[in-house]
Amino acid sequence: MNLVDYYVVQHGSYDVPAMFVKTAVYWHDPATWTYCGVNIKVLIAYCAGVAAGYPFVSSIWFQGPLAASLGGTDLSWIPGLVVTSGVYLALTRTARSAHPIAEDLRTH
Repeated sequence: MNLVDYYVVQHGSYDVPAMFVKTAVYWHDPATWTYCGVNIKVLIAYCAGVAAGYPFVSSIWFQGPLAASLGGTDLSWIPGLVVTSGVYLALTRTARSAHPIAEDLRTH
């Protein structure tokens, strides 16, 4: 998700000083679903990735049904990576109104 956000969504343009200011867009921005410094889109994508990887988990405490059919091979990182990145990208593309600071940095 970090790489998708950096390279695809933000194109490497972050306002780093604004990350430490509680009145800036990284703290509260309804356009990007950010409230109290928490980006809701990220949480949704993360939960979707965990749910997608769940059947492929193979650990000491738990073995998912698809991991068991694959002889105990843990492949949960593959669907987790693909689904998390895809859901995050889809969520950011649907509400394309990125915060104005990133838009200004992209145009210069």
